[in-house]
Amino acid sequence: DDIPLTYSTDNSLTAPVNWAYAPNLKSTHMPYLVVSIPMRLGGSLTSLKPGTPITRIYRATDFDGSTSQAIVIFYEPYDCLQVLDPELHAGMPTLDPDLVAALPLSRLDLIDTAADPPARSPFSRKTEANWCTLFQQADLARQRGDWQRVAALGDLGLNGPDEPNHGSEYIPFIEGYGQVGRWQEALAWSQTALERNPEISQMLCRAWSRIAAAALAGEAARQAIDKAQALAGCGGPSG
Repeated sequence: DDIPLTYSTDNSLTAPVNWAYAPNLKSTHMPYLVVSIPMRLGGSLTSLKPGTPITRIYRATDFDGSTSQAIVIFYEPYDCLQVLDPELHAGMPTLDPDLVAALPLSRLDLIDTAADPPARSPFSRKTEANWCTLFQQADLARQRGDWQRVAALGDLGLNGPDEPNHGSEYIPFIEGYGQVGRWQEALAWSQTALERNPEISQMLCRAWSRIAAAALAGEAARQAIDKAQALAGCGGPSG
């Protein structure tokens, strides 16, 4: 929805994205396009309805795609960049109306979570891991359904020297702990996330709803889910 960079637009970022994700491209037809909703909506992006064609002439290359082939991302300095999940992020309070409207278009299934080698920007350089590195790794593991990996990254990151920038950044770890039955950690970090940003309660409810749907029957699970739903004001017991 926005590009918080001076002198950079979606056009500026389209070239490096293609270099990162299609480094051996020989064609003049680009497979990827970065689209800024505020800049393009009503112009080259005629609507946010599914199936809306998106075409762009980009110097000597061209792009031909559709809103049904989109991944929606959100970045607000100094938080971590987030790839938006239509189910989970529908309750994210910091999304502006246009991004909320685009949210149902975000197709996480288009992401190759096992790419080997993974995409790498031609401009990137090796840096020390920080909180956002761990968050991105955990979010990728969440997309894979590798909950043990998510929980292990939570053990490493949530008790480390760096910390989340926003309450929403706790969500993958809370879901990971819940999915592996580590109820005390899932509840404790839910409390911390709400204390940090109370307005993420709807996101937290959605995460715990997914945990409840996958949880094995048992008293510990039922009690934890009920406590979490009461904590976030979700308005319904786990049953």
